[in-house]
Amino acid sequence: MGSSTADLQPAGGIHIPSTGGSTSGCDPSDFTDFVAGRIALVQRGTCTFDQKIQNAQAAGASGVIIFNEGNHPRRAPACSPEA
Repeated sequence: MGSSTADLQPAGGIHIPSTGGSTSGCDPSDFTDFVAGRIALVQRGTCTFDQKIQNAQAAGASGVIIFNEGNHPRRAPACSPEA
C-alpha cells in the first residue's frame, strides 16, 4: 500500500446506475484518452481485476481504484453491520 496525490480519471465503460456486466477497464481502448500519472477509476465487471490493473498500468496510471456500484444479493457485504 502507498499513497498518491494524483488526479482521478474514469476509464471507459462506467455505467451508473450499473447495468450489470460492466467492461470498464477490460480493454486497452478504455484508456485511449487517459493521462499518464493519474489514478484510474474502473467499475467492477466482466473481466478480472488483474486485467483491469494491467490495462491501467500500460496506460501509465499511478494507481487503480476498482469500485462496485450498487448492492445485489449475490454480493454479500464484506463484513456484517455488527462487525
